Amino acid sequence: GLSLVNQQHFDLGEEEFNTAMALYAELPQGSVATEKLELSYNMGLLYLRWGRRVSAEREFRKVLADLHGRRTGLALAAETRLAQVLREQGEYAKALPLLQSGMRHLQELYGPESSFVLIQHDGLADLYRDSGNYAAAERQYRERQRLSAIIDGVDSVNYSMGLYNYGALQVLRGDVVQAEQLFRHAWAIRKERLGSESPTALRAESGLGELLMRQGRMNEARQLLLHADAGLEAALPVDAPGRIEARLNRIAWHTLQGELEQAHGLLGTLNPQVPTLLQLPLLRARADLSERRGEGAAALALRRTALRFSLS
Repeated sequence: GLSLVNQQHFDLGEEEFNTAMALYAELPQGSVATEKLELSYNMGLLYLRWGRRVSAEREFRKVLADLHGRRTGLALAAETRLAQVLREQGEYAKALPLLQSGMRHLQELYGPESSFVLIQHDGLADLYRDSGNYAAAERQYRERQRLSAIIDGVDSVNYSMGLYNYGALQVLRGDVVQAEQLFRHAWAIRKERLGSESPTALRAESGLGELLMRQGRMNEARQLLLHADAGLEAALPVDAPGRIEARLNRIAWHTLQGELEQAHGLLGTLNPQVPTLLQLPLLRARADLSERRGEGAAALALRRTALRFSLS
């Protein structure tokens, strides 16, 4: 199940996890308590990556309830992931104390320069970014990168993840020059470490292309967006978020270029079961295309749906 989830075959992974849970239920009570808790945690990760936040929150809360307040490594991990779910739902005031408490306990357990503490900095940075506190987010990202340089090395894939996320923060702050430098650096590391056709490198390539497109550098963006989209289509299953994101970026390029039939055709290739976290970008893409095609009523209806979705 974990192997399937890591390959982003979420539906097959869920099937394997459910089979495992049914088998555990047949064993004597208490004999596999830890394994069942770990399975619940892994199911939570599956739902989180799939964008099914309600199911993810249920699994993480189940782990914490069954541990009865014991501050184990699994409890801290579940607490961190629960905070991530709350953050993605916009419940920042509930998520922040969980992350801050987790940070204190992780530093006590593993020291201030451990990979566990690094992950907690990621969570805090993302929360501050999403809640609009960009200065606090920047401090967390910088500390995260300092630790990653020590733990992983500056040429590691994990270090590139921090570079990319820090670049995304600079996009929000309006510093597209620094954002581009960070995106290019992250992409270069991933190509060097994993190969230019790896899904991780291709996602960075698509993100860079989308940034160039925002700046009106359409010719530069085209090559990156089309290559990344084709590569991820070949590498990932149809419901994988990375594949869908790249396809939406490519659709946006065709829409802006006035290639409306091509954009419409690509929209039709998307799996109907788009993960929840990508529903809003999909609605925006459909609204933009309808507007360009002169379908004012349809565009307005889609934008209203997108607004209701974002408020929910």
